[in-house]
Amino acid sequence: MINNEIIVLFQCIAGCGFVVLMSTKIALKIKMPNAYERGRMLEVSIAVRRVGWGVVLFFLTVSQTFALDPLFTGEGTVAERQSIDSDGCRGGVRLPLTLIEAEQLALCTNPKGHAAWARVMQRANEIGVARSAYLPTVSASIQSVHDATATRVDNQPLLSRDLKARYQADSLSLNWVLFDFGVRGAALDQAKALLTASQQDDAAQLQTTLLNTARDYYGTLAGYASVRAARDAEAIAQQSLEIASARLKGGVAPISEQLQAQTALAQATFNRIKAEGDADTFQGALALDIGIAPDQPLQLVPMPDSPHGDMSFVKSTQQLLIDAARLHPSILSARANLAAAEANVDLVRAQGRPTLSLVSKLARNTQPVNQGLGEPNLNANMHERYIGLQLDVPLFEGFGRLYRVKSAEAQVDEQRGSLEDAEQQVAHDVWRSEKALETATANLRSARETRDTARAALASAQRRYRLGITGIVEMLQVQNTLSQADQQQIASVANWYLARLQLAESVGSLNILMLSDE
Repeated sequence: MINNEIIVLFQCIAGCGFVVLMSTKIALKIKMPNAYERGRMLEVSIAVRRVGWGVVLFFLTVSQTFALDPLFTGEGTVAERQSIDSDGCRGGVRLPLTLIEAEQLALCTNPKGHAAWARVMQRANEIGVARSAYLPTVSASIQSVHDATATRVDNQPLLSRDLKARYQADSLSLNWVLFDFGVRGAALDQAKALLTASQQDDAAQLQTTLLNTARDYYGTLAGYASVRAARDAEAIAQQSLEIASARLKGGVAPISEQLQAQTALAQATFNRIKAEGDADTFQGALALDIGIAPDQPLQLVPMPDSPHGDMSFVKSTQQLLIDAARLHPSILSARANLAAAEANVDLVRAQGRPTLSLVSKLARNTQPVNQGLGEPNLNANMHERYIGLQLDVPLFEGFGRLYRVKSAEAQVDEQRGSLEDAEQQVAHDVWRSEKALETATANLRSARETRDTARAALASAQRRYRLGITGIVEMLQVQNTLSQADQQQIASVANWYLARLQLAESVGSLNILMLSDE
């Protein structure tokens, strides 16, 4: 980014050029004592100054009209934002959809992300406003006037006149603040801190979008798996009903067993319909996340049935808290807001101190003059130019400055409290996320063992029921246990994948690149 020293250098060059243009006529008059030569050089001097000011005004206009960022306020802001593959925005939805492709589409279409980025650019432009205060302001005025004046004096026709005149009035003025006891520096520091806060808010929004999209993605996958498990449970219930009906026909079982099997089948059908509805809900949410209609069908890359459950990547709790204090966007944003509030105190205090400015003006006016009532207008040509220093000293503001400083200091205390609150909240989130991941990892092994045991128990119960060794109640209980174990296995896998991302988000390190490992 451009620094203050470069801005001051630009000021010196501009100021020197302005002084040279203003003193051209004086220098030429001193060197040329001959009246004729002085007159000729006067014309040259005027022409040179007009050309010089024309060039200055031209480049000022061009820079303001065509330059996208003449003060380099946007430098670094785009690079610091999380990288988003533009192909993912333009390529549409490609099936089967991977998690990272879903995340790219979500980042492209998320309205909150767009709003957060717009705030970043707004803050970057405010840095340009703060930097522009180091540069001189130049204003030009050009008037071309057609003046028609009619004067009627009662009983004095000789004094009555109808006067018409055309004249031109041009002026060029400069105002350049040279010293202000830190007003501009404090304003620039405040703008930079607010930009940093907005960038961190944008980063937090990006991480929230990534986590929410991952939650809907894994929820959709879990929904698909639950539908398959519910259909399997329904098929098993149908088999149990067929066995009970065969035993009833053979006269070895009462009709109550068939009725119980029919009830179990109806319950399995109900569970299957509910699982299909839940899966459609998650799929619609994911579709909205990636910017398509919620009823559009999706095909996702299935997640592994048995993830490795590796916890070696998880650091100690103390190290996680240290990383969160260094990386989490909410903490960094709160720190930047505190720095902005402290800079605002300096700004408010400095605004009550003197300001030293360089002022200058160059003007020309061809308005005719009149010697008196009834006299004709006389052609005239007025030239004005000055250059000097202006000192503005605020003497008394009705104690308003005192209370503005107190208000700014109170804002510092408020932002300091917000920082402490953010640090505490992040610490809570890190602790909860770490324990949630540990629990999810333990549940992986438990759910897998429970499911395998339930499958073996069902096979054994079906054989025993066919042989008449056991009743329908035992078989239906084992059947229900297997259905629950399947659902627990599906949920444990989805929860483990999501818990990893939740821990990364709580630390502040979640980004789209780490999703490629999912």
